Amino acid sequence: MGLFSWPQPATEYVLRLTEDSQQALRELQKSVGPSSTSAVDLDVRVALKSAPKGMASTKVWVDVMLRNEQGYFSLIDGGTLPLNGSNVFGSNHA
Repeated sequence: MGLFSWPQPATEYVLRLTEDSQQALRELQKSVGPSSTSAVDLDVRVALKSAPKGMASTKVWVDVMLRNEQGYFSLIDGGTLPLNGSNVFGSNHA
């Protein structure tokens, strides 16, 4: 999308981690500090319950805020999310 492009229809959600997920993130933060050289993998899963018929893919943006004072940062910036015939993310996910 360029500077002079028309606005695209979008749906925006603000989601919060469950208590279990918050605890898991705290444990991860304890084990990986600023001076750590450990590699960390974060798994972001996006699923749609429905989409318009005939739609082959959609664009997805995922921003994360770890601290209010830092604001949001992008994890996924306009990635293409493929849809299968049943309008569900990918081919093996529900």
